[in-house]
Parts: sequence; C-alpha cells; structure tokens
Amino acid sequence: MSPMIIMIMMVIGLGILAVASGMLGLGVAFAAVPFLVFFLQYPKNHPAIY
Repeated sequence: MSPMIIMIMMVIGLGILAVASGMLGLGVAFAAVPFLVFFLQYPKNHPAIY
C-alpha cells in the first residue's frame, strides 16, 4: 500500500470517529437538558439556599 492510501484511510477513519463522538456528545447534552431545567426550577424558594 502506498503511504497516500494509508493517509486517506486514516483521515476517513478519524472523520467517522469525530462524527460518531459528536453525535454521542449531542445526545448526552440533549439528555441532560430536562435535568438542568429541574435543577434550575427547584431552588427558587428553598430554605437551604438562604
């Protein structure tokens, strides 16, 4: 195999990994949104804060 083909395969593999990890990161971020809303609403008049 020529070095150029190996390089292209590495770039394609890295691109696939980047897209997959980006999708995972977005999934985790979207899954955390309801919990963030819960935590933001919870302590409005909570006695432990004051």
